[in-house]
Amino acid sequence: MKALVISRLGGPEVLEIQEVPVPQPAPGQDLVRVDAGGLNFADVMTLSGGYPGAPKPPLVAGREFCGVRESDGQRVMGYTQWSAFAERLAAKSALLWPVPIGQD
Repeated sequence: MKALVISRLGGPEVLEIQEVPVPQPAPGQDLVRVDAGGLNFADVMTLSGGYPGAPKPPLVAGREFCGVRESDGQRVMGYTQWSAFAERLAAKSALLWPVPIGQD
């Protein structure tokens, strides 16, 4: 699957679309097919190495997302510490919320 990867520290030029393995959900997680991701200040700071506690590159960027939970087809929105800018992600079930009807 494809993901937007922070390949090294720097500006937007360090973002690369790369092939990465499909994540395998652990207990308490759901596999989500991502349709959209939200770019925020923490993502921009992570690019330059200015976000505390961020893993070292390479890493899949992104925190907020919207997509479809693969187990039941429900539209969901959610939060993850890293990895929202990928075609699929394994998200903590407790950090997924239904997308309000009419808002998709």
